[in-house]
Amino acid sequence: MASQLSVYAGHMRFLKAIPALALALSLPACGLFAPAQTPTARTTRTTSAGSTTHAAPRPDAVGVMIENAPQARPQSGIDRAQVVYEMMAEGGITRYLCYFNLNQAVASIGPVRSARIYYVDIDKTYGLPLAHAGGNVDALRAIPLLHIPNLDGLFAAHSYFWRISSRRAPHNLYTSTASLQKGITAMHLTTRPLRLWPTGAAPKGGTPTSSVRIQWVSNSLYSYETSFSYQNGSYVYGINGTPDVQADAHEVKVQDAVILQAVTAPDPDPYTPGSIRYQLTSGTGWLLRDGLRYRIDWQFGPNGFTFSSGGTTMPLAPGHVFVQVLPEPIAPVFPRS
Repeated sequence: MASQLSVYAGHMRFLKAIPALALALSLPACGLFAPAQTPTARTTRTTSAGSTTHAAPRPDAVGVMIENAPQARPQSGIDRAQVVYEMMAEGGITRYLCYFNLNQAVASIGPVRSARIYYVDIDKTYGLPLAHAGGNVDALRAIPLLHIPNLDGLFAAHSYFWRISSRRAPHNLYTSTASLQKGITAMHLTTRPLRLWPTGAAPKGGTPTSSVRIQWVSNSLYSYETSFSYQNGSYVYGINGTPDVQADAHEVKVQDAVILQAVTAPDPDPYTPGSIRYQLTSGTGWLLRDGLRYRIDWQFGPNGFTFSSGGTTMPLAPGHVFVQVLPEPIAPVFPRS
């Protein structure tokens, strides 16, 4: 009897061990205990001499929707963005789509707000993850249809965003490049380096221009004006007559200011009354670089915006770029020469 009990006990211990053994064998296959691989991880290669070298991290990027209602200012992070798009959302209030290099530590980005269809269309041309807080109907419908790598801070990606206590919702949702990188890795999203425009020496024929201002809207309810002022080799971006200073006390400065005009139409979205849709096809605009102003033509296609003059690609100055897309007939005002 004792021997039978001993065999029975041994048999039970073996049965109990089977699930743990199966789990241990399956984990490497499903990657749960594999080291996390990030799109910006250093790559290692061995040279012919047998020594090991490390390639620099790939400068992958991410797009973030940032609010620009008065309650959202001062924002955080716009001064660190490589490329900024400013376009009208609704009610005369603009919104920014900012692209950040994930290799740069930007500890606070926001307030993050909802997407619009034309921002989704722009992001599609980059093929980059888009961080946002929901969106209007057509934008949310387009994101999966266009296969946009989706970082929605209100839903699946909410754990990579946080709310600050010093502001009321919805003006208090923030993130960072580190948090977004974690989300991209955990959600297995595709990313890549940010595609930039061709750069080169300033062409001949530019008009010296020290400043420009744009009156987006002015009525009894809301007035909003932006400006660019050329100072010490860069353009200082201003709002309502003063430099735009971020929460970290840094001014927003860029090397290139691109101002475009585009046709728009009302957006019938019932949840965002007064919103518009940009018809991004082609048009005219202006490039400001090196204290000079150039009249340009623009086109929008699978590779995003392209800029030219007289049929020749217009080179930009190396550095950060700020693109404003104005709803016609809004136009910039330049000082008289």
